[in-house]
Amino acid sequence: MSSLSDEQLIKSCIAGNREHYRLVYERYKDYVAGLVWRLVRDGEVARDLTQETFLKAFKALNKFRAESSFKTWLSRIAVNQCKDYLRGLKRRRGKAHVSLNASENEGVIELPAKDLASDPQRQVLQKELKTVVEAAMDKLSTEHKTVILLWQEGFSYDDIAAITKTSQETVGSRVYYAKMHLRNLLIPYIKGTG
Repeated sequence: MSSLSDEQLIKSCIAGNREHYRLVYERYKDYVAGLVWRLVRDGEVARDLTQETFLKAFKALNKFRAESSFKTWLSRIAVNQCKDYLRGLKRRRGKAHVSLNASENEGVIELPAKDLASDPQRQVLQKELKTVVEAAMDKLSTEHKTVILLWQEGFSYDDIAAITKTSQETVGSRVYYAKMHLRNLLIPYIKGTG
């Protein structure tokens, strides 16, 4: 990949360098696809929303003011695309859904566990735990799920506030309440396996 900084690539894109648009896309496509998939849990929709995110970002690139990082700005666009989709889905169907066609690992990049393959019981428990945690995440409101996913990605409260267009205090409150809600949802599972 290119050794150019995001700032250099963006300036070059704005100047009309089509090759650098491709480099920006290559640099961030996996990140955006993973974030979007974790929010909507539907592989086909995630691909569409990822593409729409980049189209919207590239059309508005000259509006990027570098007040935050490019990744933060791009994340805001992706999150807004997902929120718009989920709002529309709720209006059309009454509530969001999890696609039965989406593969369980779609949009997720995992590091291989060295000793996991040699322990079938551990494999089953890991898979079950992942399913339980994902089901609990899906029970969170869109706002709480968004801040938790961004927080897990390593964004600061300040960056999350910029992405979600809220205050740092609101982000802190949402992270706290999302953690408490997840904890309450997962306690029965944890007690049952202990």
